Amino acid sequence: MAEHAPFEKLVAEAKKNISEISPQDAATKLETGDAVIIDVREKDEWDEEHIPGAIHMSRGKQRRRPTQKR
Repeated sequence: MAEHAPFEKLVAEAKKNISEISPQDAATKLETGDAVIIDVREKDEWDEEHIPGAIHMSRGKQRRRPTQKR
């Protein structure tokens, strides 16, 4: 289990900065427009199944940022 320690530390740090909510609360917030759900899985996983109303933005797209000319 020692090989998972860096990941577990990263998760613990991230949880200090986020609020977790239940799936039911997430569904309510999505329906009322109080939340946006972004699905970061790859397209084949998204195509297989996803939350209705979610936005697809795979990690690969997030990494590709256009270079800015100066």
